[in-house]
Amino acid sequence: MKVPRRLFAPPLNPLEQRYLKIVILAMLLPTALVVILVYYLVWENVASEIAIPEAIVQFLFPAFEKTNRYLVVALPLIFGVMLLYASLLTNRLLGPFRRIERELEEIARRADFSRRLTIRKKDAPRRLIRSINRLLYAAQQRTR
Repeated sequence: MKVPRRLFAPPLNPLEQRYLKIVILAMLLPTALVVILVYYLVWENVASEIAIPEAIVQFLFPAFEKTNRYLVVALPLIFGVMLLYASLLTNRLLGPFRRIERELEEIARRADFSRRLTIRKKDAPRRLIRSINRLLYAAQQRTR
């Protein structure tokens, strides 16, 4: 039986939710920190170069407002792309475990030890799936 592959699936179980939170934090925190530091360094350097307060108000504030407008548009887009990537990464890594869990529940419900778990080309836990299939084979041999 071929199991349909889903490109994106919302995190359903606690493990997936936890992993997604970790991936998002690992991506967003460094990005936010870099943006804040670069933003601060740029404006600190510009302000130190312009020593006359009237010049700061005249030249710096319009540039400051323009930069803020760009950031208001760009940062949500960047964070949205990062969130999508984190979701896809979570699904890519934990999706096979969700499928393994479903298939094992089906095998246990039917007590059908002749059935084997599906191994896909890009599954990360290939060795785990092979080990489970060997276990199912051994269980099948014992129940005969």
